[in-house]
Amino acid sequence: MFKRSAIRGPRSSRARLFTAAVIVAAGAAPGKASAASFDDRGVLSFDPNAFFTEGFESYTPGSDMQLMQGNALEGDSFVRIDTGGYSAAMVQIPSPATVGAFRFRAFVRSNHAWYPIIQVEYGAGGGVPFTYATVHPTGRMTDDGWIELESSPVSIDGTRSPSIAFGFSGTELDLDALEVVEVPGAYVPATECLGTGASQCEPGQFCIHGYCHDGDAIVPDLPDPASRSLVVDVLLRKIRNAFGGVASRKAPMQQALAALDAVRTASRPWTFWNGFARAIVLLHDAHTMPWGMMSLYARGGRAFPVCLVEGDADLSRPIAPSDGSYADVLVSHTGPDKNLGLKPGDRIVAVDGEHPIAWLHGLVGHSWNNSFANDPRSEGSAVESLAYEIPAFASSIQVLRCDPATSQCSPPETILVSSFAQDTPDTVMPACDHRPAYHLAANNPDPVTHELNDVRHGLLADSAPGEDLYGMIWNDTDWESGSAPWQAAYTEFRSKAKGLILDHRTGNGGTPEGAAYLTELSLLTKTASVWSLNTTLGLFDEPFTETDGLDLFARWKSDPSRSWRPGSSQPRTDMRIAVLLARDVSGSDFFPFGVKGAPNTRLFGRRTMGAFSTFFMFEAHTFLGWTLASGDFIDEFGVPRIGKGVEPDEDLLPKQSDLLVGRDTVYERALQWVRCGDGGCP
Repeated sequence: MFKRSAIRGPRSSRARLFTAAVIVAAGAAPGKASAASFDDRGVLSFDPNAFFTEGFESYTPGSDMQLMQGNALEGDSFVRIDTGGYSAAMVQIPSPATVGAFRFRAFVRSNHAWYPIIQVEYGAGGGVPFTYATVHPTGRMTDDGWIELESSPVSIDGTRSPSIAFGFSGTELDLDALEVVEVPGAYVPATECLGTGASQCEPGQFCIHGYCHDGDAIVPDLPDPASRSLVVDVLLRKIRNAFGGVASRKAPMQQALAALDAVRTASRPWTFWNGFARAIVLLHDAHTMPWGMMSLYARGGRAFPVCLVEGDADLSRPIAPSDGSYADVLVSHTGPDKNLGLKPGDRIVAVDGEHPIAWLHGLVGHSWNNSFANDPRSEGSAVESLAYEIPAFASSIQVLRCDPATSQCSPPETILVSSFAQDTPDTVMPACDHRPAYHLAANNPDPVTHELNDVRHGLLADSAPGEDLYGMIWNDTDWESGSAPWQAAYTEFRSKAKGLILDHRTGNGGTPEGAAYLTELSLLTKTASVWSLNTTLGLFDEPFTETDGLDLFARWKSDPSRSWRPGSSQPRTDMRIAVLLARDVSGSDFFPFGVKGAPNTRLFGRRTMGAFSTFFMFEAHTFLGWTLASGDFIDEFGVPRIGKGVEPDEDLLPKQSDLLVGRDTVYERALQWVRCGDGGCP
């Protein structure tokens, strides 16, 4: 990803702090009775029938919490929360003894965004494994800045002794007057469902990991009828003004705008906000995605520690013919257990009767995960996401197993997703990095977890004495200042390497500066492209001609804030450099774009995702947000790059016959070229 730009709501000035709190926005949202009350002096009292209250008067603060005195809403103390990152400061809530529905309330005060979460986790023994919820403003606020928040009724089965926590993530966030109140008659038992199964669930619910969950509880409240269309208008305007580039402002944007316009008539919170999330995914941009509690639901439940890749089912095609539109889906590597007995070289033939990639495209409107590339010919990210989407949303899969001893494959067998093992904290889910194997002589990533958060480099294990063939494995192109993460590797390559393989098959992106640094060994410095900033309305709308593109390139090429210059004054064009690609996005689009066609550099693998833009980040206080791609990149020929992934010089798929016996198809071909060039080895 390129350097992030963020659009946030205006920050209010720090509220005046009074000893007594006075309500200035009386009354909760319609239909929501507020249990906490204030007397005529502004002193808060909890609901006398509350199941649980916490005023933080004699409270032992946990992680990321600090007990503060004075200026409290209730009593003399409150807690100040500063989580810094994505963790949450949790207040533990006792479990009820029976089943019931409970409304969670609290007052918060902050000049920054906050992200609340209610987390109900059950132990083993069957039944729904967890429930999440959020809280949203009721409309009541004190004149010294305390804002009341409350949840929808959260159904809890106390007979299963769940662990319950009410937490917040935020910066300089004050929390006080927390209470949990039972809502008689509102308990809804968790029911089972199949697949995406929305029709099997009650209105306002969604089906994931085999259970119906309360969608209304994990999104903000439904905007009131008077402002609902206004909210839609604001969201539509942001997309029209700032989204995308030439290609993405055509069909993708129009489909998304139509989908967003349809939520004006929504009658439930889940219908409204899930419809909004669907519209964002329909923008079909790798930089553009919704996020919220739906993301938490998608990462838990049933275990499927199986990493999949686009592949060539050369052994099993006679048994199960390949699809004419999509590559075959093969197992690259797995976790050590709960993997259904699958192994490298096995094949996922179908998910719920469809080709796995076609099935994934049908999840729009159910899953909030956006695994789609800007370039519709790039499916590596989609295949990668199957490891999470299958256990969350599928009913069954068809698998085909092959024997490495005989190279024979059995007919497809159907496995019910309900038979998958339960995901637990000790489940090893390897990183799905599109690398069946690692090839350095030493210091490779862990072959079980495939975790890689740094740069690994050195001699290749296949380098014979005197060959001096080196390699590097890394995932991110993130760098702006100081020492580049690849400096030690590139220094060694400049002085010692006679050939080089750069394995970037997981390219998470980063910054233009980082992408440019990575091109320094391949070519002399040049201005390769320019880009727009922020608003795109009118700039990239049709008609957009080659002349328009050339004019923009000429106008911006001398502006360092708008131009991108890969290469260096001293490239190593005397040695062959192979770049391995599979799932590469944003800054990891730019790096191969910069070296494409350079002397003695060749790209092997799959087309990149074509996300040539920056993006804005939008945040709401109720654990809801979204990113929105903005701008386009124009190359030296006047061509806008959004949606045009970088095409490898050799488009290669891992072969089933290779995976089955531990060979890495793409690496082996790259190694052959680095050693012998186009003429081949004698």
